[in-house]
Amino acid sequence: MCNKYTVKKASSVTTYWRQLSQVYIKYKGRRINPLVLKTIYKFIERPLAKEHGLDYSETDKPLLDAEDLLEVLRCYWVTYTNSFLYERHRVQVATLLLLAAVTGSRPGALLGITYGDIDLFMLRDKGTGEVALTL
Repeated sequence: MCNKYTVKKASSVTTYWRQLSQVYIKYKGRRINPLVLKTIYKFIERPLAKEHGLDYSETDKPLLDAEDLLEVLRCYWVTYTNSFLYERHRVQVATLLLLAAVTGSRPGALLGITYGDIDLFMLRDKGTGEVALTL
């Protein structure tokens, strides 16, 4: 499997095994025996990784901090020249960008969101009197 599909990381094989385990649960309605799970993970970690030269190193993944997100949104609102069929879509895209940041950019967490899931509130700051729109 590792040579045919050019898998290079042990973590990828572990992820595939986790996904296969979830499919098993879905179709069989029960979990795989914990002893079997442990044995498979040990097999992936040792003999399989050694035999196929799988890498255990972790790749640094840069994070989008608040300042970066602010710059993305600024560019979106100020420099984006494409038009939308309905202008509300422009606001919806910006909202999705904000929600992606809040949910850790998990697309699956965003795909199931409907208008009914989102509550917008207008809150007034007692000190300054300014109004802020809050999700």
